[in-house]
Amino acid sequence: MGQSVEKILLANQAEYGRTYPRMRFATPEEAADFKRRRAELLAALAEEGQARSACQGAKYYSGELSPGCSACGAGQWSCLFINGICNGTCFYCPSSQRSKGEPMTNNLRFPFLQDYLDYVALFGFSGVSLSGGEPFMTFERTLNHVRQLKKRFGSAIHLWLYTNGILATREKICQLAEAGLDEIRFDISADKYRLDQVALAVNRISRITVEIPAIPEDLLLMREKLAILAATGVHHLNLHQLRCTPHNLKNFLARGYILAHGPRVVVPESEITALRLMLTACQIGGPAVNYCSFAYKSRYQEKAARIRAASLLAAPHEDVTEAGYIRSLSVTGGADELKKRLVMFAKEDLRPEQGYLEKNGCLFFNRTIWPLLDFTGLELQVKYFAPRLRENVSYQGSHKKISLNRKRSIVAERIPVDAARQIPAEALRLFEKSFIRRHGEKDESATWQDHETFGDLSPYEQVKPGLQNYF
Repeated sequence: MGQSVEKILLANQAEYGRTYPRMRFATPEEAADFKRRRAELLAALAEEGQARSACQGAKYYSGELSPGCSACGAGQWSCLFINGICNGTCFYCPSSQRSKGEPMTNNLRFPFLQDYLDYVALFGFSGVSLSGGEPFMTFERTLNHVRQLKKRFGSAIHLWLYTNGILATREKICQLAEAGLDEIRFDISADKYRLDQVALAVNRISRITVEIPAIPEDLLLMREKLAILAATGVHHLNLHQLRCTPHNLKNFLARGYILAHGPRVVVPESEITALRLMLTACQIGGPAVNYCSFAYKSRYQEKAARIRAASLLAAPHEDVTEAGYIRSLSVTGGADELKKRLVMFAKEDLRPEQGYLEKNGCLFFNRTIWPLLDFTGLELQVKYFAPRLRENVSYQGSHKKISLNRKRSIVAERIPVDAARQIPAEALRLFEKSFIRRHGEKDESATWQDHETFGDLSPYEQVKPGLQNYF
């Protein structure tokens, strides 16, 4: 059992505590069967020729993606939870929704709309969504956010809203449309799969999406709905994988779901259901289907959040890896050896702001300097930092105060994720082939992840490809 698997198991056990022994996890045989069935469905989708994959196989879709989903895939999406209160009773809801609360995103509170507008401007998001809770339960707040976001950014952002539709009326939908809402997404599973409110939005809001979890028990019902969705005027069907949390665990146990370990516990049969629905949609000409797997969410949405914070923190002599971590490379080897390299840099007319720094007997440098370095007589070290945005300083690492405007600031922190690691001379070439060359230029035959001592560095460098591995 690999170290990463052991860490996952321990994290899952810690999350569920005393309830963990009651959870029904897949046996090795069941896990293998889930993977076999998934592979068969992916092969069938490939034969249909209408489905494509994105994000290194973590996302599958047929037809056109919503502009919002495209923004998310590009790491350019901000989701503002407009409230924390909901009128739905969905068995799969991951958390309690009982407080009106304040708008927030990525653990940052935005009680004042102007601060959020400046936050969107700071990072240049191309997609913004309003979620909850249920946005229609604080309709005036929601409507004002739509108005002000479109007033400030106009067509520079694609703006959409998530709702269960229960409180949606023709009048309110028209108000949202007049305010500039570009897309509305209905979770019809929250209201017995009714399409009445969906129909109200057709021809009023330009893009209509149904976004639901893929519920195994509802497979046949949703298959029957596919053609109806298209006929109603739905452009996109977004399907999510069911995720187990301490809040919804009781409901999942009652339904007898087989679970799978991972960064978060998921329902493998939900993924099978999503792929089966996509295949049916391809065969009958249903709406465009996007399977937003939990593997995609946990890897690419978290990567995007890291990259945003890293853009505020990384120094010129550091790199931001493909996985969104800040990487610090440094060499030591005595004053004379370092002086030789600095003399060479001077001859090449290189300045520190171009990617290197001499400090405390170490020479720090970024990837652009690597080809210029002779590592003979030097020892290479690498260290990684997880960048985070926070309300306040946690003192887990160095931090930087980021001003949104004269009244509001947030904190960007860089938290060490591992001790500095020395890369032995015999591994320098492999490290370069695996991580230093830019994406598209790397040697695909490099097998750093299999290195006996340093394979655990891969998650800090690269996003794992494919869908979740069931075990």
